[in-house]
Amino acid sequence: MQNRHVAWFRGVAIAIGLVVALSSVAAAQGVTYKVSGIQTAVAENFSQFAGVGSSNDRDVASWAADIERIDLTEITGGVFHLQGVLRELIGVFTGGTITALPGGTCRMEKFAVSGDLSLDDGGFGSFDVILTHYGIRIGRQCFLYFATVEGTVTFTNQQS
Repeated sequence: MQNRHVAWFRGVAIAIGLVVALSSVAAAQGVTYKVSGIQTAVAENFSQFAGVGSSNDRDVASWAADIERIDLTEITGGVFHLQGVLRELIGVFTGGTITALPGGTCRMEKFAVSGDLSLDDGGFGSFDVILTHYGIRIGRQCFLYFATVEGTVTFTNQQS
């Protein structure tokens, strides 16, 4: 009976060790999260987002971003926080671009958003997402009422 308990504890210890080791290897080689979310606040030259994601190494996470920007053209700063089961990643936006995609209307306009992150632990990240604005026209004015974001964020321990 005692040998069975020792074997069980040894198996659990090995499993935990493998998860930690594989997480470290994945972080060293790079890990990519598919992310989606919604805009939770907006002001002149500032946007806030929150959402969920899943990684290529089977992590699931929630994330939040406060983005400082110049109009809808350039990301100038802000903070990013991803809290997953396997890892927590915190950092700052170091720059990026926001490019309007063709075919936008008041009802729906899309933007390609890409840029770079610097992580607090010394790692780096890059992101490529599509920002979608939803609006309604009242008279001659367009009123935006909702925005979503969807794409990928990749993290590495070395600058690309």
